[in-house]
Amino acid sequence: MKIFKYIIAVIVLTACSKDRIELLEENISYESMDSFLEANRPSAQVFSVDTGDSGPIIANGGTQLWLDSSVFVGPDGVSPSYPFEVRLLELYSISDMILWDVTTGRDGNLPLFSEGIMKLNAFKDSEELSVKFGKEYSVDFVRHHGQVANLFEGYGGNGSQATYWLPSTIDLVDNQSFVTFGASSIGWLHAYGSPSLNAINSHLSLDIPGFDTQNVKQIFIIGDYNALLPVQGGLTLKGGLNVKVVCFAKQGMDEYKWFEKTVNLTTNKNIEVVFETVSEQGLLSKITSL
Repeated sequence: MKIFKYIIAVIVLTACSKDRIELLEENISYESMDSFLEANRPSAQVFSVDTGDSGPIIANGGTQLWLDSSVFVGPDGVSPSYPFEVRLLELYSISDMILWDVTTGRDGNLPLFSEGIMKLNAFKDSEELSVKFGKEYSVDFVRHHGQVANLFEGYGGNGSQATYWLPSTIDLVDNQSFVTFGASSIGWLHAYGSPSLNAINSHLSLDIPGFDTQNVKQIFIIGDYNALLPVQGGLTLKGGLNVKVVCFAKQGMDEYKWFEKTVNLTTNKNIEVVFETVSEQGLLSKITSL
C-alpha cells in the first residue's frame, strides 16, 4: 500500500511540475527593445558644405564624399546656395548594424558580403534635398574585405530602417584602400559583394522561452561575409555557413537577456535558446564585442 501511495505521489508531483513549467513559460514576456537601440546607436555626422572646392568630406570612419551644390535640388527644383548641410551615417561594424536594426541580406536568405552601410541626406535650411536628375556624387567606402562589386539602395522599413536592398546603377572604381561608387540617389547605400555559395539549403530554427517572442531580437551573423540577417523563429539559408546566433531581449527596468552560439549549418538544426541575465550596460558590451 505504501508503495502504491508513493507512485501516486510521484505522478502527481511530476504532473504539477510540468504544469508549473508550462505556466512559467506562458508568463514570460518581453518588452520592446526600441528605446535601448535608439539610446545606444551611433548618430549621423553633420557636415556644412561651404564651397564647391575639389576636396572630399572625410567622415570619422574614413568614408569620403565628393559633392557640391550642383548635385542637389530642393523641392522647387533649384540647386541650393552655399552653405548646405550633409548628414552621413556610417555602419561598418556588425555591432553598429545591430544597433540600427538593419540587414545586409537580400531575398530573405541570401547573406551578402558587406563592405558597409551608409545613410546620406542633404538639407538646405530645413528643406531636404534630392539628387538632380542626371547627376551623381562620389562615395568612397573604406575597403576592409576586398570582395565588393556592387552598390545597393535601401527601401522600406520601420521608420529609418532599411529592410531590403535593390541594385543601383553605379560606376565602380576599385583600389586598395577604397571602393568608389557614383551614386545617383540619397538615403541608404550598401556596398556589397555576392559570395560563392554551394547548393546546400539548411534550416536553422530557434526555440525561445515564452509564447510571445516578437520583441526578442533574433539575428544570424555570418562573420566570413561581415553579414547579418534579422530573423523571427528561424530561416532557411544557403551555403553550408558558419552562423553565429545572437538573441537579446528586455524583461524589466534594468533586466536584459542575452544568448550567443556559433553553429556550422550543414544540416537542419534547432537551437534551444537559454538566456543569461545582464544589465543594460552588460548588454551593450555584449553587442559591441561582436
